[in-house]
Formats: sequence, structure tokens, C-alpha cells
Amino acid sequence: MSVTNGVARQKVLRGIGVSPGIVIARALVYEHQTIPVFRVPLTRHEIKGEIARANRGRIETKRQLALIKKRTEKTLGQDHSYIFEAQMLMLDDELFVDRIENLIRHERVNAEWAVKTSTEELASMFEKVDKGYFRDRGSDVNDVASRLIRNIAGNSEISLDKLEKNYIVMAEDVRPSDVTQLDRDHTVGLAMEAGGKTYHTAIIARSMGIPCVVGIPNLMQKVEHGTPIVLDGSTGSIIVSPTKETLREYKVKRKKEHSRSRRLSRLQTLPAETTDGRSIVIQANIEFPEECESAIKHGGEGIGLFRTEWLLSSNSGKFPSEETQYRVYRRVAKKMRPSSVIVRAFDLSAEHFGNGSVSEFESNPAMGLRSIRLLLKHRNVFREQLRALLRARVHGNIQVMFPMISGVGELREAMAEVERAKQELESEGTKFGADLPCGITLEVPSAAAISDLLAREVDFFSIGTNDLIQYFLGVDRGNDQVSYLYEPLHPAILRSLRFAIDSAHAAGIPVGMCGEMASDPLLVALLVGFDIDELSMSADSIPVVKNIIRHLAAKDARAIAEQALGLSTVKDVSRYLERELRKLVPDSY
Repeated sequence: MSVTNGVARQKVLRGIGVSPGIVIARALVYEHQTIPVFRVPLTRHEIKGEIARANRGRIETKRQLALIKKRTEKTLGQDHSYIFEAQMLMLDDELFVDRIENLIRHERVNAEWAVKTSTEELASMFEKVDKGYFRDRGSDVNDVASRLIRNIAGNSEISLDKLEKNYIVMAEDVRPSDVTQLDRDHTVGLAMEAGGKTYHTAIIARSMGIPCVVGIPNLMQKVEHGTPIVLDGSTGSIIVSPTKETLREYKVKRKKEHSRSRRLSRLQTLPAETTDGRSIVIQANIEFPEECESAIKHGGEGIGLFRTEWLLSSNSGKFPSEETQYRVYRRVAKKMRPSSVIVRAFDLSAEHFGNGSVSEFESNPAMGLRSIRLLLKHRNVFREQLRALLRARVHGNIQVMFPMISGVGELREAMAEVERAKQELESEGTKFGADLPCGITLEVPSAAAISDLLAREVDFFSIGTNDLIQYFLGVDRGNDQVSYLYEPLHPAILRSLRFAIDSAHAAGIPVGMCGEMASDPLLVALLVGFDIDELSMSADSIPVVKNIIRHLAAKDARAIAEQALGLSTVKDVSRYLERELRKLVPDSY
């Protein structure tokens, strides 16, 4: 840390804001007391006792997780306890448990080393996958493993459940089982080197209302225990040793945010309705069942996108059984009923199939064997998911959408699998909802171009703008060299959206949007003017979007949309929409 004349200089650190709010407190630097694990060779006679020691540690770990699960249910609700239910299942997973025992038995190594080796193998599988929610699941694996190793070794765990005063906890990684045991009266913020938006710790922090910033490089080398800190969970900023001027600035900003949050919180039970009576359904995008609570809390009217890929990571990389999937879909359907829950069929790439979890390399996986193309090559996996969804439909308003549909022929193949799944369930005498609505994610330019043809074949559209924009403009938004060309307001994108929405309405079906465009305040008037029916976004964006809609007249939004469609450049469209938004809602930024 920089010091001038004995006084620490202000330093700004940047990360990813995952739970909003501004907090000012001193840093509590928390370092996991990791147990050093060494490879200890065993004699043949020691093997049986070492396996027994591993099993005792496993039983104790399950007992502790059961207590954490119970405490989580009491404080955060049953949905969040699912995280620890999944961790307990890992301790019974044959792939994990048998690997530990085989290492002890055949390589004659101590239990701690066997757990460490097995965990590294499992975690490396997730790291190979270029998807944030899979990489983030490595934290859950490590959480279980570190607790298991500690219990095998007979070490007690460090707890943060009793703090003397308010602190912002700084750590390399605050694991899910740590965050549920935090002293909620005195833990005012969280900052970590690890993590992303889909990190389980981030999800729990949002639910607990603890401002949180993750993904801060070398945080532990840049902050000392007791240092004054300002943490902004909305922008992902951390100010270390703030000046008096900075403190004054953030105290004013915090006061304004509290006032704005209170104002927006009053919208929770109010509809997203324009001043002249046009209603838009505002829904939440979720990764995990436990996020339903946040969707409801923020005023969501259902789930517009339930991503299901995480089910693999909670099942040691194996495809979950029909029964496992059914229980998850049923749980979400019951939680959200009578509102709809749109479940996206597995949106995976080829690396999840083949021997183990990774198959042959693809030079361009974004345009390779993935999503619906992959599911139609592995129809047994696809049909198991469809069967689970059909069964869950009995318990609530479950719907399914197929990702990356590029043409009518491909769509008809997917719909044929739905019919086969129905026939199987009927012949078995299993209860199911035969009226399962089926839709598509419009995210491929070919699909957008023939949206009038596709609309005749499905029950709804959901526009996935993130991929649609990339494919349409030929831009990889993750590539720093060209990401500036990723422009949602490109005239080609706007015209494509207008055509898709008009095509859906001509066919008598609703159309929603589940990409990032749906939550951008700048674009709300434009999308309402296009006559979009539903908008789905992260739960914490719902109040802001709802507020803008309630300040709009639909007739004015249509005029704004028409004007925007007549403009030639991204800059012109952006300036125009910003000007209109400031007229409508001056405090929208």
C-alpha cells in the first residue's frame, strides 16, 4: 500500500459488482487456515484403517453441512439450502467417494492426499469449460473438499459468526458455507479475489443484502487488516484508505442510493404498466432454484429464462437423471406459480459429451456442435429433460424453449422429440402436462430472418440478444480488439428486432427478450415502442425497468421507436434515446 509521510494514500481497486449497495467500514482480512496436505505412504496393513478414517471424516462433514443447511433454511429460506443439499450429495457421489477409496487402496496414500487428488481432478474438469457458471462451480467442490480434509485431520474450523464491530470481509475466497455463517449484524460487505456473477457466494450475498464485489486481482496483497474501505457493490469499486473528500462524496451517494432504493422498492407489487394502460410482463433470469426468492422480492412476474446447465456441475459433471431434473423443475414451478417458468433446454457444447465430459476439440465452438444441434445428436439426454419438464408441468406453469434454432426443419425435429416423450410417459401411465408450451430462443440471424415462418410453429419467442448481436454483426464481444463493434443499437439489430416482434404478433404468439438489452434503461422506451410483451433480466434490474415503464405512455414509446428506426448510426440512436429517457425519468441513471 502506498504511504506518503506516514499516511496511506487512497487506492482504487476494480472488480465485478455482484450485490449492490455502498458501505464504509474497516477491512477484516480473512485467510482460510488451509491444512498442508502431504503424501504419506501406507503399509498394506494401514489401508483398512485409513479408509475408515476417510469415512469418519465424510460422516462428520455431512453432519456439519446438514446443520448449515438447516440454519440456511431458517435465515434465508428453503431455496438457498439447495446449495448445501448438493454439497451433501457430492459426499455420497460414487465417482468422488470411490475415487478416494481407490487411491487409498491401490496407491497406498493417506486419506487427505486422496481427497486432494480427487478434488483437483474434479475441479480441473470445470476449469476446462469456457462457461462462467461451470468454472464458478469449482468453488463448491473446493468448499466440500477443504471441510472434508479438515475433518479427516481433526482440525476445528474458523468461524466469522461473532465479530466485535462492523467490518468489510476481505478474502481470497469466501466459500458458500462460510457466507451463511457470517455475523449478519456486523458483516456489512464482502470482497473477494475469486468469483463471478454466478458464484454461489455472490447469490447468497445478494439474498442477504450484503454488498459484494468479486474478481479483484491480488486483493490480499493490496489491503491490510483494519484499513478504512469504501465498497460499492453496484460499480464493483473498492476504495482503500479513502480521503476525507472521497468519504464525503460516497456518504452523499449512499444517502441518494438508499432513498432511490426505498422509492423503487414500493414498485414490487405494482404492475409494469404504462401511463395509458399497456402492460409488460417483467420476469427474472435465473441460474439456480434459490434465485426465485430474489425474483419475487424484486417484483418479478415469473422466470423468463431458467438456465439448466448448472445441473451437470452439481452432479460431478454427469448428466442428471430424469428424476433429479423433475424435482428441480417441480420445485421452481411450485415456488413461482401461477407465474410462468421458461426453462431453456440444455445449452451445451460438444465438450460435455463423449468419453467422460470432454470430447474432441472444435476450432470454433460458438458455431459448432452445440445447443439444439447437440441435443438432436444425443436424443436420449434431450428426451430425459423433456420428460422431466412434462412431469413438472403438472405442478405449475412450466414452459420450455429450444436454444439456437436456425430453421423450421430443425425446430420440427425438436418438437417431434416432445411428442415422443409424451407418448412414452402416456404408455407408462405417468402423470404429465400434455399442454407444455414450447418456444424458441431467437439468437441466430437465420432464425430472425424467417421469424414469420417460425412463429407459426411455436407457442412463443424469446429473443436472446447477446448471441444474436454477436452473430449478426460478426463480433466477439469477449475480444478486446473488436468488442467496441458490439452495438445493440446498430440499425440492423433494431430492424431485425422489429421484424421478429411483428412476426410473432401476426402469428398470435407473445414475444419476450432475455438478453442484456432487456435490462438496459436506455432501451426500455424503444422496446415498449416495438410492442414487446415480456422482458426478462437479473432480478436486481427489475425495479429500475419497471419504474421507467410506469413513467411511459405506450403511444409516446411507439413514436420514439419509429424515430429511432429512421436514424442511420449507433451514435445518433444512442443520443436520441438518452435525451428521451432523461425527459421521462430524470433520475434513471
